[in-house]
Amino acid sequence: MEEELIAIIPAAGKGTRLKPLTDFIPKELLILGDKPILGHILETLKPVPSIKRACLVVGHKKSTIIDYVKDGSQFDLEVDYVYQSERKGLGHAIYITRNKVPDNKPLFVYLGDTIIYPPQEIIEMIRTYYELKKPFALIMVEEVEDPERYGVVKVEKMNGHLKITDMYEKPTDPSLKKEYMNENGKWLAIAGAYIIRNRIYDYLENTPPGKGGEIQLTDALKNAVKEGERVFAYVLKGTRLDIGTVQSYIEAQKWWINNLLKVMENK
Repeated sequence: MEEELIAIIPAAGKGTRLKPLTDFIPKELLILGDKPILGHILETLKPVPSIKRACLVVGHKKSTIIDYVKDGSQFDLEVDYVYQSERKGLGHAIYITRNKVPDNKPLFVYLGDTIIYPPQEIIEMIRTYYELKKPFALIMVEEVEDPERYGVVKVEKMNGHLKITDMYEKPTDPSLKKEYMNENGKWLAIAGAYIIRNRIYDYLENTPPGKGGEIQLTDALKNAVKEGERVFAYVLKGTRLDIGTVQSYIEAQKWWINNLLKVMENK
């Protein structure tokens, strides 16, 4: 039987790479198709039976996000909020939700600038998590040619699954290619969704600032791998819309228009 997962949605970033669009509105509330990006994210959680509660990490424009989401009932979710006064990295954003998540509940971390489509991908990811007997973490990944904007993983095959043996945050060193590239000549980049056991908070507490002077979730997960925790990769089969830059936002708009009929049919 599947237990409840608590969705953690970091939505406190300044959206620097999306300026000037984000000068007056959080990037999570930029419109994509017929609703804000955050609306799409929360809609994808509606059909997921094991996710009924979510915690949003909000920042300097928190009031507009709270005004939009409210208590979450319009998305069939019970929503709570945590305020991140200083942006110290994704790892820090996750860590400050510690008091909002019961000790026995795993986390479903879903980045606030990422849309995973169709929602069945999330359901399948959770099914895989239980098939693997609830490992420490299951990380959604996708094949990319340029890894410099992402955390990437190194894997080995194990009983039909991909076990993660190492991780690296935003690699720029060409010498890593042999180690990290798969048989298709692609990198496996972290795709914005994670299922993580509650013990991640202990790892985050002991993770020093890394790249950019920030506490990186990738570093905490990498430490968990070194400590012998079971961490696996789930390869995305559908589509991920990454709204991190103006260019990717434009590309996401194009995708939404080109796939509108498919999107509407699946609602």
